Amino acid sequence: MNCSDQCQVHPDLEFYPPKTWGLEFHFGSYKKLYIADIVEMKPYPHFTGAFAYRNHPVYKVDIIGTIVKRSEQAKCFVYAVDDGTGVILCCTWKDSYNKTNTPINKTSLPDCLREKLISLETQTSLQEQGYQLGDLVHIKGKLKIFREKMEVVATYHVKVEDPNIQLFRMNELPRIYQQCYNRPFQLPLKVQQALSRGSTRNDGKPEQTLTAELKTILHQAVCNTDQVLMTVDDFQKYDRVKEFLSAHCEKSR
Repeated sequence: MNCSDQCQVHPDLEFYPPKTWGLEFHFGSYKKLYIADIVEMKPYPHFTGAFAYRNHPVYKVDIIGTIVKRSEQAKCFVYAVDDGTGVILCCTWKDSYNKTNTPINKTSLPDCLREKLISLETQTSLQEQGYQLGDLVHIKGKLKIFREKMEVVATYHVKVEDPNIQLFRMNELPRIYQQCYNRPFQLPLKVQQALSRGSTRNDGKPEQTLTAELKTILHQAVCNTDQVLMTVDDFQKYDRVKEFLSAHCEKSR
């Protein structure tokens, strides 16, 4: 399913440009989603830096699941994580800097800090050695497509000792879906009006069409020159570029 197919699946939803995504109050947070929904998400229409759940832009997620497959590479571990609804690959990078840290004298620390430090060192050791099959893990990370499959590149990962944590997550997800994800992402009315006024130029062409036309002109300019590097000033010397800018940029002022 490509971007146009995504729009056809949800013809009643409007997909907004990236400059408006920050108006969604939970856009910057790690989305708590079922893995089955994560692996089914497709690139957000007209923008490949995020993925779409309905018309919500999603680029980082928060999952809890059991490791059902693992592989170790030179710089990372790759785990297959299963939350009961689906399986997704998660990449965790090895922390080489931890091996050079200066040891801390724990005897001089208060009991509470000593226990906390021991817990952190144990967790770091687990991360360096890699998690094992059957471990319950909590992973936060960014989404990407690797070899045509959805993958999470972890920015945070930890082994979960209390299995009740997964039960709590599965209990809270229906409420989160009901209150956030299943409701369409809608911009305030004033923002929609401003976008509708600014989305077209005086000639009535959509902004996306003008962008595609400019890319074609710039590509032709590059093909017709032997220069390795080109600046903005170089592009502006071409007649077609000057004509395009004068025709559209001046009208938009």
